[in-house]
Parts: sequence; structure tokens; C-alpha cells
Amino acid sequence: SGRAPLTWGQRAIWHAIRRTAPNDHYFNIGRVLPLADRGRPVTVPEALKALAHLMERHESLRTRLLLGPQDGEPAQSLTDAGTLTVTITR
Repeated sequence: SGRAPLTWGQRAIWHAIRRTAPNDHYFNIGRVLPLADRGRPVTVPEALKALAHLMERHESLRTRLLLGPQDGEPAQSLTDAGTLTVTITR
């Protein structure tokens, strides 16, 4: 875990989002995907376990962008672990 400056790519996206506000939601890509395991529907506990595995494996899913308290400059913060709220609709 720790805090670091944004990469050039993160900084470019950051500035693009700020320029397009309030229409910055276009930078979020949402999808609804059917889940099945060899034709059998995936249970909620199985889906949550798979999501937890993805979060553990990929640092980018545990990285947040924060504003510096003194200078207001964005920085990235990587967390080792945390809690993710998942909403399930049927």
C-alpha cells in the first residue's frame, strides 16, 4: 500500500474527466453479463469469491485517486485490502 504521483496516462484521464464534468460519466463503462459455469448459473457466494480474487490479483482495482490535502494535486493510493459493497439485483 502507499501513495504515489499519477502516471502520465492517469493524469491525462484525470484532466479529461475534469474538462467534461458534469458529463464525466461517459468515462465509466458499464456492462451486465450473464454468469454461468458450464451451463449452471453461478451462485452469489461463487460470484463474490471470484470478484474478491480479481481484486486481490489486480492492483488497478485497488487503486484510488485522491486529492492532496495541501496542494490539491491528484495522487494514486494503492490499498492492500479493503471492503467492497456489492449490490445484487435479480
